[in-house]
Amino acid sequence: MSASLFEHLPADDLAGFAPAARLDELRRGKMKRVEINGAPVLLAVLDNPDHIAGIEVVAFTALCPHALGDLSYGALDNGEVDCPDHGYRFDVRSGACVFPKLGPSLRTYPVRVLADGTVLVKVERPKWMSPIE
Repeated sequence: MSASLFEHLPADDLAGFAPAARLDELRRGKMKRVEINGAPVLLAVLDNPDHIAGIEVVAFTALCPHALGDLSYGALDNGEVDCPDHGYRFDVRSGACVFPKLGPSLRTYPVRVLADGTVLVKVERPKWMSPIE
């Protein structure tokens, strides 16, 4: 999921979000690996003329949903990341598997960028990992 840059949000709108990086630590077209709530996450800045400042920040899992390959060793190009293990390719904005068609979806995360340049990401545990109540 991508972020609108320089958001001024009430604290309630940021529930569940955790600081991941500073905007000035990220480079266009490059991925930065961080860990949030124990989950490996990749952040990327992509060109997007429809967003403020012409860019958007996206966050997605660092693990390929096909065979858990490390996507941080893959290539990011035109908003798509290639898995270095088996060549699966994913759209990092939507999580859709681009190659092969009908492959598993990549997990993406909501992102917020605050006015001070703090990049926040919301990583929630998948429902199947939640305790039974």
